[in-house]
Amino acid sequence: MTLTWSKNGAEDAHVSLSPSPSWHQRASGRGNRGDGSGEHSDPMWWLHGASASSRFLMHTLASNGAPEDDSLPSLVTASTSNPPVTGGPIITPKRNPKLLTVNDGPDLSAERRARWNTWWMGALEANNVEAIKMCFEMPWADAGMIVSSMRAINEPRTFQAVVLLLAERRKGELETKEHVGGLTALAWAAKRGDARSIETLVTYGAVVDARDNGGATPLLHAVVADATPAVECLLGFGADPNARASGGGSGGRRRDAGDDSPVSEDGWSPLGWAARKGQLGSIRLLLTHGADVNARGGGGGSTPLIQAAMGGHLKAVQELVSAGAVDTRDESGFTAAMHAGFRHPQNAQLLGAVAEASSVSIGG
Repeated sequence: MTLTWSKNGAEDAHVSLSPSPSWHQRASGRGNRGDGSGEHSDPMWWLHGASASSRFLMHTLASNGAPEDDSLPSLVTASTSNPPVTGGPIITPKRNPKLLTVNDGPDLSAERRARWNTWWMGALEANNVEAIKMCFEMPWADAGMIVSSMRAINEPRTFQAVVLLLAERRKGELETKEHVGGLTALAWAAKRGDARSIETLVTYGAVVDARDNGGATPLLHAVVADATPAVECLLGFGADPNARASGGGSGGRRRDAGDDSPVSEDGWSPLGWAARKGQLGSIRLLLTHGADVNARGGGGGSTPLIQAAMGGHLKAVQELVSAGAVDTRDESGFTAAMHAGFRHPQNAQLLGAVAEASSVSIGG
């Protein structure tokens, strides 16, 4: 590597980096592993410093099959640039990296995508935001892989950085679904309870009620995660509080008008799940935003009152009764009072609260 330093003034300093002959030998398959592959033995070597970052970019530029002298241009950076990883300046190529894919065949494209996947997951694992940005700009960056990898992100800062990149630079691909369960980026933000990411995605056009492969909306994911701030954020953006997921029971499946995702009478509703788990904050938010207090769902034709009684959640039962819940029978013929008496026979307060709803509907 040849380093050239020039300084025309106090405010005009730059570094010029150009490849050395030994680099050409490595890129052409005459070094590194010793097997003629020209590959580094450590696929994550480029994460560890500025000089490594420059080698990484030069390696990328060298892979397009052009002559070595033409494919490895000098790289120039300002001395005031922020470090991409653990030190040194950000290195940027002089020519558009998207030109690298012009002569790619199927095998080479697949190889490059696989290599990009390794780099991307390594950058996420290291929580290296600058490396993530570098990978995101590469022509092999795949929205499906990016969304799928959101399940593996642990740090909130890293997750929010990926969300912002998707929103700003892949606005037209915000409804891309991950490869396993069909979750969108918004669903992952909801599962994490990340209200900031939810706001970013919806502001840039993400569909607030987009369903995954199981028919669940981001709101249901947020309720399942017991993430009250995320529930409040989604409801504020107009999420449907009555949207049910696919059912796993005996109920017949149906499809909502205008939606191709499977839903059913057995599918969990946000209020049904919140009632079963006694999530008082989510229950109040859902009721305030129009959730049907007597809607069935969650298996067996159970209402939210039945779910709360089964879970033994006194305050949830009281909240539902205050909102107008009535005690009807599920598909097996059992009422909330029956479930409460069978599961929690010594909880007199719970039995009394459920009885208040029972007296409204039974005997009339």
